[in-house]
Amino acid sequence: MLSGPSAATSGTPFQLSWTPSEGATEYVIEESSDLAFSSIASTATVASPSTTAQISRTVGQSTQFYYRVRARINRTGCDVTSVPSNALAVTVAPGPISGIDMRVIPVVASTPGAFGS
Repeated sequence: MLSGPSAATSGTPFQLSWTPSEGATEYVIEESSDLAFSSIASTATVASPSTTAQISRTVGQSTQFYYRVRARINRTGCDVTSVPSNALAVTVAPGPISGIDMRVIPVVASTPGAFGS
């Protein structure tokens, strides 16, 4: 069972975690932009016994990513990968805009009530 947040901020790591699978030597995390995983955008491998992964995505606009994990037994003479876990949808939103210096400059009128004089 894969779990994690449903929302994240661009450039800020978030954590995925899953239920361990007996005998697994590693876990393969798959990322896709569609729920059917018709196109795998990226993969990462995590060695067992770890059952967590830190993910960080940078986006310019809100984007939904889907994640799933597969247990893998990879030993000499044996290379077996499990069926995928449940899919987890995570919407990554742009972070706050940085590098903008905002200042408030008071406007002083020379005549009371004469704004812009």
